[in-house]
Amino acid sequence: RVDRGRAPNDGFEGLSLTSDGKTLLALLQAPLMQDRKGKLAWQRYTRLLVYDVSGRQLPRQPKAHYVVELPLFSEARGGTAEPAEANEILALGGGKFLVLARESFGFGAKAHHKGRPIAFKQVLMGSLDGASNIAGMKYERKARSLLSGGALDKGLVPVRLRPFLNIADEAELNRVGLTTRARSWRYKQLSAKWESLVLSPPLDAKRPRERLLFVGNDNDFRTRKGFMPDGTYDGGIDHDNQVLVYRVTLPAS
Repeated sequence: RVDRGRAPNDGFEGLSLTSDGKTLLALLQAPLMQDRKGKLAWQRYTRLLVYDVSGRQLPRQPKAHYVVELPLFSEARGGTAEPAEANEILALGGGKFLVLARESFGFGAKAHHKGRPIAFKQVLMGSLDGASNIAGMKYERKARSLLSGGALDKGLVPVRLRPFLNIADEAELNRVGLTTRARSWRYKQLSAKWESLVLSPPLDAKRPRERLLFVGNDNDFRTRKGFMPDGTYDGGIDHDNQVLVYRVTLPAS
């Protein structure tokens, strides 16, 4: 039984290099095992490591280590709150970044998630300003938990994410033939797993904050007519690779 360190299949899902190529951000998809205590809603604190990669040699340890507070969602009003997972990070510079957070419900969901309504798929904005740098502190030694009595240890200030883009906006999805709803005869249900963020260069030199944001899904190679080196396979459904494209305005530095 794993009781400390990275949880199975919950590793560094988000990696991003700053535009100058000198700093690497690595974001865990979900909390470490020692940070999963008590109620589900308390298990929302994951970790972000920042590396200096400007030198010729690979860094042996991060230059900074932050706690990121994941957003909570519930499937129905008044329902049980649970944390979304972080599936991608995109560095913007100046200590700011975007995070793609979501549940795993929707088209192509695994068997234990089938039938659960789409509840949270968003791109959020984060900033390191004011957050506690816990590099070198006790939380890096002997699997020390960030939590005490279900709450974040006193004195720790996490990175708090704020909404930037709602991927599960029903009206916007309908414009491109998609929906959050299951069993819709008119639109195709939104894919369960969204895991990629790419930002275009400025669209206009006079408006450097206006960009295109590309959001890509993971279809788990689900197809009825699949082929791998060891032969053909039937994945049960045809699950398209998709990219959603949004015109966005980034916040001022």
